[in-house]
Amino acid sequence: MIERMKALAEKLLAIGAREGDSRDERIRKAVLHLFALAMILGAPVDGYLSLSGGQRAMGMILMAYTGATLVGYVHFVATGRRALFQRTQFALILAMVGLIDFLAGGLAESQGSVMWAGIMPLGAFLLTSKREATLWFVAYLVAITALLAGDGWISRDAAVRATEEELYSMAGLLYGFTGMVVGLVYYFVVRLQRAREELVEKNAALEAERAKSERLLLNVLPAQIASRLKAEGDRTIADGFDEVTVLFADLVGFTNLSSRTEPGPLVSMLDGVFTAFDGLAEEAGAEKIKTIGDAYMAAAGLPEERPDHAAVMARMALGLRESLEILNEERGTSLRIRVGLHTGPVIAGVLGTKKFQYDLWGDTVNTASRMESHGEPGRIQVSEATYMALKDEFRFEERGVIEVKGKGPMRTYFLEGER
Repeated sequence: MIERMKALAEKLLAIGAREGDSRDERIRKAVLHLFALAMILGAPVDGYLSLSGGQRAMGMILMAYTGATLVGYVHFVATGRRALFQRTQFALILAMVGLIDFLAGGLAESQGSVMWAGIMPLGAFLLTSKREATLWFVAYLVAITALLAGDGWISRDAAVRATEEELYSMAGLLYGFTGMVVGLVYYFVVRLQRAREELVEKNAALEAERAKSERLLLNVLPAQIASRLKAEGDRTIADGFDEVTVLFADLVGFTNLSSRTEPGPLVSMLDGVFTAFDGLAEEAGAEKIKTIGDAYMAAAGLPEERPDHAAVMARMALGLRESLEILNEERGTSLRIRVGLHTGPVIAGVLGTKKFQYDLWGDTVNTASRMESHGEPGRIQVSEATYMALKDEFRFEERGVIEVKGKGPMRTYFLEGER
């Protein structure tokens, strides 16, 4: 039942709506449509009854009002111009209050003025401008006051002319009814405005929290993986890449340094180093994977494949070494770095549901780690696979064949710089 009511409400709001209309504008248009249809269907019935009862003039006025409303409504539907149709209706209704009373022969003989006068304040709901609503109310009150004051002139038959008590009673009825309607409309409009403001504030707060969460998520995961995680939910994210280049970097002697340095300065130093490394990774187009203690891991060629992954990581490795030298000069430290690179296939994915991270697995990762751990301080050691991918663009020093733990003898090279 509730769902049907919601569907009906949405259909009503769609009546006469134009693309780009706000929800408030849709509501006002829907109400105006319903009002117009009620008048177009109701006024002719009232007019027919008046004609049947011998009130020819009043019946003709009601029929004329119906015709004018129908013409204005067709124009409204065709153009979507709510304001023009709305103002025309207010003017017609204001005229109807006086015409009906005049044709009836005075206020004492007319009860229709109460109905038509009630429509005017109810129309305030459709107005977006407080100034315009105020002007229409003033015009309405002036018209009602003029009718009350001129009842003696309007009432052509002295026998049915309203007495002073009847005029006071009619004034109380009209002003009281109008005051009640205006008060209720004003109360609900104010409540609606406050509810809208509260909703805007809540939406702004939610948007700020969402943006904050988005930033935190992007600090943990690559943008493409974060988007997939939100879209795919609980589905496991795992991808295979035929060829990427993995980098491991380690600060030489940092473990010994940490044993004789206070926690605050130590963490501040490491934060400065890794923040610089993060900037280099972003500038080079590499993807930071994680930090492990004082070790830094990054890769290129994922989560989006790119043919120049080896060159990207080579430039980043050279940048790491250079940036550390600058940091040493600025801070008066003597940190040294050992870097290793290897190129090959990997598996990448996201683990866990709490404190999750994007990680890599495979022999390529292990070999890159061995290139770093078996390297020399201040130098960038690469495997033969990486060397073959870079030899035309970069300069190398051949180290020769070395024994690598878990891998056996391997030919390795030291990256010197770009050609």
